[in-house]
Amino acid sequence: MDDANIANIENMRKNSDANFNAINRTNAAITGSNSNGSSGNGNGHDYNAQLGTKNVCDNLDRCQNVDASVTNWWSDYSGTFHPGSESGAPPPASESAYWSKGH
Repeated sequence: MDDANIANIENMRKNSDANFNAINRTNAAITGSNSNGSSGNGNGHDYNAQLGTKNVCDNLDRCQNVDASVTNWWSDYSGTFHPGSESGAPPPASESAYWSKGH
């Protein structure tokens, strides 16, 4: 395995952990945490300061609440968002035949 593949795997692992943590925080909010810390940033994306999440949408206007610490999100053909690399590249093509950059 070359260095690029190792770096890509490590980046995917980091982003997967961030996504898992965001889901856990969101579930905690749904089951009883107060989520009144929501604020807007002026571009239509809602950020929840207490949860560290943000809302991203793809070019088909499918939206999902995701981990705000991950910069690049991509939706697959089903509308599920996945973390991309820090460089902005989409997740591997082996995970989906279609990627749409979240905004």
